[in-house]
Amino acid sequence: MIMSSSLPLNSAQFSADFELRADIMRQRDLAHRHLADPTSGELTQIPHEVAQDHASRGTVDELGMTPVTEDRIRQIYDDFANGRLDRLAQALDEHVHFISNAPTDYFPYLGRRQGRAEVLKAFEELHEKLEIVTFCPLTVLVDHNDAALTVFVRIKDRTTGQFATFMAAHFLQFRNGLIAGYCGIIDSLKAVQQLTD
Repeated sequence: MIMSSSLPLNSAQFSADFELRADIMRQRDLAHRHLADPTSGELTQIPHEVAQDHASRGTVDELGMTPVTEDRIRQIYDDFANGRLDRLAQALDEHVHFISNAPTDYFPYLGRRQGRAEVLKAFEELHEKLEIVTFCPLTVLVDHNDAALTVFVRIKDRTTGQFATFMAAHFLQFRNGLIAGYCGIIDSLKAVQQLTD
C-alpha cells in the first residue's frame, strides 16, 4: 500500500497520480507473468526497473508463488458474494489472518479470525444472517503479493429485511498464491445505523 502525507488537493492531479500508480502495478504484474513463462517471447517489453526489482526478490519458482492478478481477485470476490465457500476455501492459506472492524452483533464475520476453518465458519454465519446484494470491487491494485481494493457493498438483513449500503477498503496479502492476510475497513457506524433504523 502506498501512503502519502501530502496528497494532491486538485482532483485532476489526484486522478493522474492514481492512474500512474495503477500503471506501475499493471507493469509489475506483466513482469511477473512473463518471468513465470520465459517462452512467451515478450520478456523484452518489461521495464528494466521492474525486471531488476523482481530479480532481486528471486524467481517465481524460487518464491513458490502463483501470480496474483486482478482477474483472480475479482473471481475470489465473486465466489464470496455468491456463497461459493468451497471455491473460496481453495483461495485461503491454511493459516490466514483475518481482521476487520465492526460490531460482531451486526457483522458476525468481522473481527479477528485465525486460520482457514475459522474464517470459513465466519463466512458461513455471514451468509446465514445477511444476503449479499452487491459486493463489487470498484478498484483493484496489485503489487507483487499485495492487493488493495475499494469495494461497494450492499447487504440485506435476512431477519429484518433492512438494507445497508457502504464502501469498504480491503488489503490482501498473498503467500504461495493464497490469501494469507486480510484487513478490511468499513464505516461500521453508518452501516449499523442503516440496519437498525
